[in-house]
Amino acid sequence: MGRHFVVGTLRTLAVGIASWPVLLLADEGTADKAEPWLKRLDPVSRTKVLMALAALLLLGGLLISVVILWARHARRRIREPLPKSRIHDDDWYNKPLIRKPRDEDVDEPD
Repeated sequence: MGRHFVVGTLRTLAVGIASWPVLLLADEGTADKAEPWLKRLDPVSRTKVLMALAALLLLGGLLISVVILWARHARRRIREPLPKSRIHDDDWYNKPLIRKPRDEDVDEPD
C-alpha cells in the first residue's frame, strides 16, 4: 500500500467528513419545502439536535487530543534508554534441586 493511496484515501475521508454539515442543512429538493429540515424543527428540537452535534464534536476532539497526547508520551518513553541491568551473584536457579551426598555425609555400615 503506497503513500499516495493512503493520502488519497485520507483526502476522500476528510472531504466526506467536512461536507456533512452542508448535507445536513441542505434542502431536500422539494418545491413545497424550501427550508432545510433543521430550520423546520421547533426551537426545542432544534436546540436538542444542535447540542447533540456539539457534544459529538467535543467528544471527537477530546478523543483525538487524548490519542495525540498518548502518542507523544509513548514516543518519549521509547526514546529513553533502558536502565542498566544489575548483575546478580545469586544464581540459585543454577543449583541442583537434590544435593549430591559427600563422602563424609554418608554413613558407612559397620
